[in-house]
Amino acid sequence: MRKLTVADAALELGITKEAIYNRIRRGSLQSVQENDERYILLEDGELKSSEKPTVKTPKKNVVLDERYINLLISQIAELKAANSELNKDKEKLIKEKEQLLIEQRVALETIYKERDEQLKAILTLANRSLLAKPVSDVEKVTIDASFEEKMEKWRAKKDSGGDKSADEREFSDWRELKSYLRAKGFSKKEKKKIITSVKEAAGQDIDVQEDEGVLYVKKEEIEKFI
Repeated sequence: MRKLTVADAALELGITKEAIYNRIRRGSLQSVQENDERYILLEDGELKSSEKPTVKTPKKNVVLDERYINLLISQIAELKAANSELNKDKEKLIKEKEQLLIEQRVALETIYKERDEQLKAILTLANRSLLAKPVSDVEKVTIDASFEEKMEKWRAKKDSGGDKSADEREFSDWRELKSYLRAKGFSKKEKKKIITSVKEAAGQDIDVQEDEGVLYVKKEEIEKFI
């Protein structure tokens, strides 16, 4: 029987010191205490069967059936193909949506452009009709039909014994004030101010006449009241 230190016994048995002490406590190893040191007693060339290291046999590798592997490979390939088709469809839908949005935007821009051009044309024609035409042409369009009747009545009244200087005035030389202001496009506030000014001049200014509440101003002098 041999007597070994704990360290030597661990080295020989191929285990740790802690395992040596565990075996001592379990009684599977004999030991003695000498001079404050523990010694392990081992029989020459013999180890207890209970202490023999267990040899772990590796688990057998699981061999998959070749057909199963081929099936998995085939399924993976099909999934990849399906995924590729879905991506293509997705890209196609995105492109179609983008094209639709572009077409709608172009259509809207065309509509607004045409309307803008139409509006510009209308405004241009309106400006030309008011600015390019002579004043007399504008007045002929806007003066109402009662104007001639009023002027004829007024001239007949003058011919029956009125002012001789007034008799000499030609019909074309006079303008009804309200019709003239309406044809010129004055605002309500501006028309009120001009009419008030002309009323104050009626009876004092030879270029202003009033008949039955209707004001007439000589064409050449009407601008001085505006």
